[in-house]
Amino acid sequence: MKKSGAYQTFLKSYLIMLILPILVSVFGYLYSNKMIEEEVLEYQTTIIKKTQGIGDQIISNHMLSKGALLSNKSLKNLMGSTEWSGSLMFDIVELKDVITGMKNSNYLMEDVQVYFPQSGDLITTKRRYPERLTYIYADEAGLPCDYEDIFNFGVARGYFVQDAGTENCRIYFYENTFSRTYKDVLASIVTVLRWKDVEEILGDMGTNSGGTIFLIDKNGNIIGNSNMSVDISGFKYESLTEPGELMRTVIDGEKYVSSFMGSNVIDLKYVICVPERDFYKKNNYMLLVILIELLICMVIGVMLAVYLAKKSSNPIERLMAKLNSSKRGAGVAEGKMATDLGVALSNLANDYEDMEKQLENHNKILNEKMLFSILNGRKQTGKISAEFRENMDRRMESEWGKDPYRIIAIGYINPEESILGTEGKGFTNQDISLSFFAIENVLQETFLSEGWGIVLETDNVVLAIIRDDPEIFAKLQNCVGFFEDIFKLDVYAAISKPHHGVDELSESYAEAMATVGYKCFWEDEVDDIIFYEENSDDDIPFDIGKYADDIKKLNNCVATRDYGIAKALLGNMLDEGFKKDIKNMSINHCQASGMISLVLGILNGIHTDDGDDFIKNLEVPDRLFKAQSINQLKSEIDMIFDEIISGCEELVENKIPQKILDAKDYIDKNYADVNLSISSVADEFGISLSYMGRMFKKYTGNGILGYLHMVRVSKCKELLDEGKSVKDAAMLSGFIDSKSMIRTFRKYEGITPGQYKKCK
Repeated sequence: MKKSGAYQTFLKSYLIMLILPILVSVFGYLYSNKMIEEEVLEYQTTIIKKTQGIGDQIISNHMLSKGALLSNKSLKNLMGSTEWSGSLMFDIVELKDVITGMKNSNYLMEDVQVYFPQSGDLITTKRRYPERLTYIYADEAGLPCDYEDIFNFGVARGYFVQDAGTENCRIYFYENTFSRTYKDVLASIVTVLRWKDVEEILGDMGTNSGGTIFLIDKNGNIIGNSNMSVDISGFKYESLTEPGELMRTVIDGEKYVSSFMGSNVIDLKYVICVPERDFYKKNNYMLLVILIELLICMVIGVMLAVYLAKKSSNPIERLMAKLNSSKRGAGVAEGKMATDLGVALSNLANDYEDMEKQLENHNKILNEKMLFSILNGRKQTGKISAEFRENMDRRMESEWGKDPYRIIAIGYINPEESILGTEGKGFTNQDISLSFFAIENVLQETFLSEGWGIVLETDNVVLAIIRDDPEIFAKLQNCVGFFEDIFKLDVYAAISKPHHGVDELSESYAEAMATVGYKCFWEDEVDDIIFYEENSDDDIPFDIGKYADDIKKLNNCVATRDYGIAKALLGNMLDEGFKKDIKNMSINHCQASGMISLVLGILNGIHTDDGDDFIKNLEVPDRLFKAQSINQLKSEIDMIFDEIISGCEELVENKIPQKILDAKDYIDKNYADVNLSISSVADEFGISLSYMGRMFKKYTGNGILGYLHMVRVSKCKELLDEGKSVKDAAMLSGFIDSKSMIRTFRKYEGITPGQYKKCK
């Protein structure tokens, strides 16, 4: 057929008409590709930030945990000598006990070691290795070099990576102690971290989609690999130059997307690498559909152009006429063509409608992600983000004028008794979704029925951005009461201060979430409706002196096994050590961590015949670190001490020999005798002095002289409380003179008798 002008016109017209939906599909494909890229980056950034936070905290603990050891007397004695003999053997034993205690206080420390370059000796928690035997430890630990080669004696702190890129990867963190001239290293304190233990804490973050998370240092050492099936040997430290940006890598023929973030502590980079297919799979299907659609449209366009060019110079009218005639059965071929054309046009219309719905859903997701970015204070420089901010600002101004807005965060605590839960299964993920759905609907009805606002879900709470309302408190009271009465759900509301404009959204969101943290920390001790501007505690300074005295008394109580008094003293410290102030929550969290460390340190000093297993079976670290609020922490400490009291009473009844109990009674009755001593107690019961001292220490936790001093100090306090003078109290409590009493009193109480009397 001759390609006439009519044919060219018809062909162009129908190709344009049929290709329009395809262009929309292509636009949708490109647009969704862009959104997926942002989603991948958001996902990887979230995972890598969590990993960095946990990893940096663990590394910081290892690098900073050595400070307390530097002041150890035994360490100083050993650093000052190159040949160890005589009395230094006792310092070796004491130093080994100290580093063993450091290891036991942190389950992420596989070992604690001290190396002395001057003598060449190495002390670990298991044994001492003289200079000529350090190669034994290097062989046992699997070090690829001599032990001394792991150090860089030219720096104060450093680390050494063993078995990089394997499941047995370990990091040796060391801190060098120099001589006064800084020419020689006197000692190197080392803590060993097995990275597999860190990966167990991280769980399956970043690996549930076939990806992996690892660290890489400037020497190219790869630390950890949460998915050993992924070959990451091709990654280089120097090639990671743009943090927070996506990079594409081909590993074993498969495409991966990765990003990284540098450590804030040492020269490490955290890298996440996930398969590209998991994110782009559906979009690739869309591309295939577009190509098939394009081919079909071109074929249909050519066929229509040829047919209509033959039959008519007026293609539209002829097409309609032909379609009508074919429907009347004028010809089988024409009827089939008309039917096929109608089906093709109908299918194209349906495809277009489906693509519009997909675009609408993608736009909704994109808008939510951009809003979350604004709330979290992340700066977005793209054109789409800038347009979103401008539209948001215009909408606020048009709807609210110059009125301020607030962000309300609605959450709940202790949901187990709610009727929204699944019977017999507690509060499942499905129940959480149902409760948030109910909260969103109540907020919509209460605050947005007559005006504009935004309600969305994030961080285990439901957020509402609304115009400031003078009746906000009354409305929230109705909401809280509604959930309590209808669903038996203990709901709370955290409200930010008034703010203006998009630029203040992140500040408003931070205030609302800080108030959420305040409520979760104090639970029922604060109201269910809390405004950020409230400050319920006066600015009372923290009494560090009293806190130090309480710690000393606490240690004395544990030493004398007065666990009931220790429990009460800890309760008072928890009641007095925290301030109900929203703006002080970071300090409260630090104090809570400090209190947990204090309890762990104190309980680490409890020793009985079965003490190690007894304290271990209490699972104290797990129970304390699970506490999410101050009340939960108090309750857990009370239960732990109740179990210790019960267990220790049983141990005392079953294990302490009668002669030791008789010796305690003898001291309790004769403490006022100035001639009472260790030898006189041993003579009284016909036991040798050394044996009596060992047995008394073993079963009571204190030496005889120490126990006698504590009894006398306790009696002295009673006499001072009765109004006796310091001199009379010293004489009546068995001290040789008041000077001796003052020295002993200060040792056990932290203050002099005169200061104690003034306080009373």
